[in-house]
Amino acid sequence: MAAANLAPLPQPGLPIFPGFTAQKPCTFLMKGQDLWSNKASFLISHASPSGEAGAAFLEIREREKNQISFLTTGGGGDGDGREVMRIVKKCHSGWSKSKSGTEYHGLRGDGTEAWCLKLHSGWSGTDFAGHDIQVQNKILGQEKGILMDGNPVATMSRHEAWSHMARHDLIHVAPGMDILLALGVNWVRADKQKRDTQAVVALA
Repeated sequence: MAAANLAPLPQPGLPIFPGFTAQKPCTFLMKGQDLWSNKASFLISHASPSGEAGAAFLEIREREKNQISFLTTGGGGDGDGREVMRIVKKCHSGWSKSKSGTEYHGLRGDGTEAWCLKLHSGWSGTDFAGHDIQVQNKILGQEKGILMDGNPVATMSRHEAWSHMARHDLIHVAPGMDILLALGVNWVRADKQKRDTQAVVALA
């Protein structure tokens, strides 16, 4: 399922981060880097619908614990580009599911909060300017998708062809959708899957 199959959002779209609203159907490849490090490290590139990488778009770097920076690639590929979004991860533990879980706060470059996702037994998110935003599994043949007012606006799946090596994810974004929100949700998905895998290994 390519980004071209996602219907455009009604005007004015979902402009959460200025300058990062998709103007046409977009596909991105998120590729894992620094495989021997426990810190988040990914390169995001423009991609063809089939997953062939094109020009570099953003880097993801965990420069501080639980502080995930989305950076422009103008810094030469070593994590010193301009920060356009930061995800702050907060873990809570408690005796019940309602008291425990993980929160992910998406911040703009000026430090104001743009979105929040809470993972308890499921996903719950921010209400965006009156729009109902949901994250659900198995959308349009992809592993996960973002719905706005019940309509799919972004989808994402892990690229199984590279599963034995670095993690590769394909993210499809509809015209009018905020690109950084879609990429941020995909990183949250990758982080959750990593934590779930670590928990299984710890119990083995």
